[in-house]
Amino acid sequence: LFFTNQDRPGVIGKVGTILGANRINVAGFYLGRESYQGSAVGFVALDSRIPEGVLQELIDSEEIMEAKEIVL
Repeated sequence: LFFTNQDRPGVIGKVGTILGANRINVAGFYLGRESYQGSAVGFVALDSRIPEGVLQELIDSEEIMEAKEIVL
């Protein structure tokens, strides 16, 4: 999972909660930011694919600006 977001408290927890509620296990979570309270980027290694509805739920979150599934 790749996503961009606003650097605010609670974004990591919100992403984890949405994934966990949909029984998607996180293998690794990597987050970096441009500047304090600016924009940030996240990469989440997952044990399964993301259903379209779950991806849309992430996109619909106020702090998330963009989210895409990347399959390697």
